[in-house]
Amino acid sequence: MFKSKKALPAVLMSFVVFLACFSGILGEQAKASEAPTQHIQLNTLFVDLPYSSDKYDIQRSENEKEVEINVIEKESGNVIYTVGELKESKTIKPQDIATNGYETRTVYQDYKDGFVTARLYSVMSVYSSGSFGEISNVLETYWAPVSDGSWSLENTHANTISTTGKFPTQRVQITGTAVVDTVETQSGGVSLAVLGYNLGVNNHMRKAISQGFTFSYGR
Repeated sequence: MFKSKKALPAVLMSFVVFLACFSGILGEQAKASEAPTQHIQLNTLFVDLPYSSDKYDIQRSENEKEVEINVIEKESGNVIYTVGELKESKTIKPQDIATNGYETRTVYQDYKDGFVTARLYSVMSVYSSGSFGEISNVLETYWAPVSDGSWSLENTHANTISTTGKFPTQRVQITGTAVVDTVETQSGGVSLAVLGYNLGVNNHMRKAISQGFTFSYGR
């Protein structure tokens, strides 16, 4: 009995050391798995893209209507993510742009999966004066289909929140979830079941999707 009491602290100490080492390993693994964020300018706003430059190329295109960024996987050459900002901004009131500096800005991010391309929009009121700018409030956040085909979006939810919990703010988080519903059973010769779809009660194939990244005004 005496020996077991004496040995117990040593056992506990060994266990504590093991936990510390194990926690350290997990911490290092977590750090290694974190991809560096690239802060990329759209038109007025910036977007944070958690894609490392060693595995992905960032392709920026611009025309009179919008600025768009495609994230391309180097190994496959596939576009895996698209985000953009519309240049066409409507003033909240005709006099506001001249007197108060308020405009609306629309950003979007695409969900792409085979024949499905769904777009998550966020329309925000922004204020600018000289080099200063901020996001004043959110006007609306919504999903819209982009690609044609026999599919639809159901159970859509979309939200834009301030990362500080209040407005005005410099940064917002845009998130959205939805369910793709389709009568198709294949995409590119591949069964939709392999791509994560499940058979619904109406014999349609259904898949839950989500999207979300952080946007900011200024650097």
